[in-house]
Amino acid sequence: MDKVKNKLFLTPRARLSFPSLFEARASIAGQKPKFSATLIFDLEAQKTPEWQALKAAEVAAIHEEWGSKKPAGLKSPFRKAEEKQNDDGTFKLGFAAGFAFMNVTAQEKFPPKVVLRNGKDATEKDVYGGCYVRAQLTAFAYDTNGNRGVSFGLRGVQKLEDGEAFGGSGPVKFEALEPLPGEAAAEAMGVDLRDF
Repeated sequence: MDKVKNKLFLTPRARLSFPSLFEARASIAGQKPKFSATLIFDLEAQKTPEWQALKAAEVAAIHEEWGSKKPAGLKSPFRKAEEKQNDDGTFKLGFAAGFAFMNVTAQEKFPPKVVLRNGKDATEKDVYGGCYVRAQLTAFAYDTNGNRGVSFGLRGVQKLEDGEAFGGSGPVKFEALEPLPGEAAAEAMGVDLRDF
């Protein structure tokens, strides 16, 4: 039977936040650059078979690494939105009560595949904080410098649909406006007002 760390897992629909999918970056000075993203899961996503498979993968990774003697203080990849709550009780952008999130990364030498809904390659303009995606992940246990737990490695991201952009990123659309007084007359005379 294949070990869990050799399997690929597909997430349910998630909101993408803090994407660094096209350029590896170091989150802290001196660290190795990585590709990364935060995936935010609403209540519906947490009811799906894909979510249950991710939770089962965490348990399997723990069992494969430490057997039945699970160490105390293991860090889980599944985090609660309440970590993103402001002092006044409101939530940071994209989060709400009951939501969950995961931070996922890929080593610089293994860039994630990033595609559109139709499977064609996406660009950095297509995939932004606030859009909806699903991701392909691998589960693994880690034990480094006293930090122990389970995490998910990022193998790929597929954009599912647009969403309200976080922090002003994402597609910008404007409707055409009526010309200002003088613009219509200038256009009729063939005069470009930008020349003045």
